[in-house]
Amino acid sequence: MGFDLDARQSSLSYVPQYVPDLAQKILSWLILLGGLLTIPAAAYLSWISDTDVPYGDMWDIVREYITAHGHPPVGWLIAQHNEHRIMILKLLFLADADLFHGREWLFFGSMFVAQLALLGGLAWLLWHWGGFRGSLWRASIGLAAFCLFCPSQWENFCWDFQVSFFLPGCFALLVFLLALHCRRPCLPLSKQWRYVILGVAVAFIATFSNANGMLIWPLAIGMVALLRLPFKIVGAYAFFGICASALYFHHYHTPSQTARPFQSLQHPLAVAEYMAKYFGSSFPWKNISYSVPVGWEALALAVAMIAWAIARGVIREPLPLVLEGLMLFCLMTAFVTALGRLSFGTGQAVTSRYQTWALLFWFSLATLLLLALVRAGARVSITCFMTGLVIVMIIAAANFHSPLHFVKYRRTKMSVAAVALMTRVPDYKIISGIFPLPQRAFEDSAYLRDRGLFIFSTDLYRELDRPLSDVYHLLPKDSCEGYVDIIHLAPEERPGWVGVRGSRARGGRSGRRTGSTSRSSWR
Repeated sequence: MGFDLDARQSSLSYVPQYVPDLAQKILSWLILLGGLLTIPAAAYLSWISDTDVPYGDMWDIVREYITAHGHPPVGWLIAQHNEHRIMILKLLFLADADLFHGREWLFFGSMFVAQLALLGGLAWLLWHWGGFRGSLWRASIGLAAFCLFCPSQWENFCWDFQVSFFLPGCFALLVFLLALHCRRPCLPLSKQWRYVILGVAVAFIATFSNANGMLIWPLAIGMVALLRLPFKIVGAYAFFGICASALYFHHYHTPSQTARPFQSLQHPLAVAEYMAKYFGSSFPWKNISYSVPVGWEALALAVAMIAWAIARGVIREPLPLVLEGLMLFCLMTAFVTALGRLSFGTGQAVTSRYQTWALLFWFSLATLLLLALVRAGARVSITCFMTGLVIVMIIAAANFHSPLHFVKYRRTKMSVAAVALMTRVPDYKIISGIFPLPQRAFEDSAYLRDRGLFIFSTDLYRELDRPLSDVYHLLPKDSCEGYVDIIHLAPEERPGWVGVRGSRARGGRSGRRTGSTSRSSWR
């Protein structure tokens, strides 16, 4: 059966006939509230993590920017970085450096814009194409907000470089929605091709936003084929997908630190275990070994839901089709990641930055399951399903201290390194906390200092070499809340450079704060 107006009306008319009971109404409001509260929790993590100092891979972008004297060539935008081509991130870097002195506001703002846009797209998908109303719509949107902003992906919300991890999911949904619009009844051919051109353009941009953006092409081709769009449209997606892939792999080289995909394929059990940990680690297990059986069950359930959609003949309906597309996108991302990262061991799959796609997978899978329960009229199962979501949200809230601890620790490490760079102390042991090649980061910081970028555009840097009385309001001695208890010279990594590193205990607490400074900055 093809997808036409009658099919869409029948799919929409089925769901609104479902009348939830009082318990489901209450649970849906709780799920929506829990999901919406997750958004400010993620924003708080981003806010307290801000240090205005480059971290990790961002130093590679800084070095390329410095080498080009602040004006990199156009080809630099799509040049390979590790396995990726990150054109969007590099454009944001240039804009952030020129407009905001590298204060990272554009990066963090873009993260939330991408996730909010994805949330809005899912809400519209469920309402317009899925026919979800009332309790079903509230529960689904609450679940979507919870998954998209869950603190278990704290590393991405606290690292400006990770903005590229948020873009492909948003682009994938947009491509799928544009494909659905192509199949609207009575749509003129000219407007149909407008949606095709937009879809191809978005998929092309996604290809150069992150490596897994290239996975959108085969999914988009499969979707337009299932929607029984004209062969010319299917051919257009296939042609431009081949062109984008050819451009992506032009002069491509596998990074030396990653595994060779063909070698990883020779270890299928290890790849499967990697994928199981990838999805099973979304929950706050005290014992990480639990992630493996949970991941296996998730993968088995995903196969079962695809089989259900095929058996029930709903594979071409808009909502199941898009949800399955998103789910397959996340599964393919995990598979490709396993092929390239298997050399680091399967334990690397539990890193928090991969949760952005693992959580999108869980949302797609859970919503498909909810749709199946609704169509089966399983009221008790639906109530249990919503109750389980509320319990998961409560557990996640109770474990919020864990990502908060990691973020605060990371901020402390980065702040100390920032002080070493600002005071020009080559304390490579401290600077290595933000980049594994500390000497290079120290050398590059001179360029940033001369142009007032990143930490060198902050008030803290402008306060150096000024008397304390000009900056702070000094209190009497009896009001002092802390003291410096350890002071020693920083390692003399360079002749003629002398620095002092100290730590202090505040209010008699056991926690210590450390920092570096040069003697010339003391007054």
